[in-house]
Amino acid sequence: VIAGGGDGTIQLVVRNILNMDIPLGILPLGSANGLATALNVSQSIEDIISHLTTNYKTIPLDLLKVNGKYICAHLGDLGINALIVKKFAEQKQRGMFGYLRHLMKSIKESPVLRYTIKTPEGIYHKKGYMLSFANGNKYGTGIHISAGSVSDGKFEICNVPRVTIKDFLKACLTRFNFFTNKEMFSDVISTSQAEIRINKKIHYQIDGEYMGQTNHLKIEIMKSAIKLLVQ
Repeated sequence: VIAGGGDGTIQLVVRNILNMDIPLGILPLGSANGLATALNVSQSIEDIISHLTTNYKTIPLDLLKVNGKYICAHLGDLGINALIVKKFAEQKQRGMFGYLRHLMKSIKESPVLRYTIKTPEGIYHKKGYMLSFANGNKYGTGIHISAGSVSDGKFEICNVPRVTIKDFLKACLTRFNFFTNKEMFSDVISTSQAEIRINKKIHYQIDGEYMGQTNHLKIEIMKSAIKLLVQ
């Protein structure tokens, strides 16, 4: 099966081929293409189709199960980015200018959050403006959040303790190699399962889809859940 779209489309296809011995190929046709970016998939559709039909290999792809019912193929987060996703879904203005407008509004509206994170490795108490849980190692914009792999049986929880417009602009520009803002996502926990409790209900998103508000997440790895076709 070859899925053409972004993370939301890939997630939809993944849910329908779980527990089947059907490999998945990716055509990055979405707006951000987060998982494809994390996998360094070519942006040339012709090259991808050529490789996937003549010269390909398969690798295992881990998935995340969230609250026992949702599947996450790439990443999700709580806080400021989820609020931006919500605003994107509600309004028509897209592209970089739309993103920056939503970003500035979201920074003003986002409170400091306090989390308790329970993992097999320990219990952590943190505070920040955003918490990511990631199977992939970067956002579709190119922002690096960890050194993790999609096939290592682990996922990463990344706390963002402070957020300013300058921080986000620097992070976004890493895709053009103008800046490398490692400090923004330097507070990282690597684990196979986690229970996260937040001091208040907060916006969250999974694979670019706004999910509503919650104050509790339970996340576990689904190791080698499907086979992924790669070039």
